[in-house]
Amino acid sequence: MLTVVALVVTLIVVGLFVGPWVGIIVDRAVERLRLEPQHRCSACQTGLGSRSLRPVLSWTDHCPSCAGHKGIRYPIVDLATAAVFTMLGLRFGWSPALVPYLALGAVLVALSAIDIETHLLPNVIVWPSIFAGLFLILVVPGEFDYIAGINSALLGAAVFGGFIGLAHIIYENGMGRGDVKLSILLGLFVGWLQPDLLEA
Repeated sequence: MLTVVALVVTLIVVGLFVGPWVGIIVDRAVERLRLEPQHRCSACQTGLGSRSLRPVLSWTDHCPSCAGHKGIRYPIVDLATAAVFTMLGLRFGWSPALVPYLALGAVLVALSAIDIETHLLPNVIVWPSIFAGLFLILVVPGEFDYIAGINSALLGAAVFGGFIGLAHIIYENGMGRGDVKLSILLGLFVGWLQPDLLEA
């Protein structure tokens, strides 16, 4: 019980401090702006300095230019990252497999926030995440047999990507290319959890 509590507390804290950096990605990825260690005011785009990276509480600060808040998106991303990290910790425990899924969780929080605001899934996030995910799956021990896990991950990426890709071809307005690339990423990680996928 104490181990579970320690894991949950650790991941809440880690998630809260990773959240502001996820918020930076959300703020800059669509416009492909250079990443800087500060948030921007949502109204006037003024940089808010390193104090803006304080999780959640920095939302109460005011922009020096327009006196507005930096935007509700930032604290929501902080809390969402902490919540996702906690749920992943309860699923994987203190296992090496937790690391790749925490990375995936941070990516999905960023993409969700961007998608809600812009209906876009930027290549600058999705493609590097696919390659980074593949690298992590190759070097981090999974829950099951190493070779079977990798094969199932690749098959999952192919099946998910193929299915959503077909939907995109049939009805492009309903399923964009970003959804196809995201499905490859998700298939990679879902397949890694199903080493018997090849036997299904």
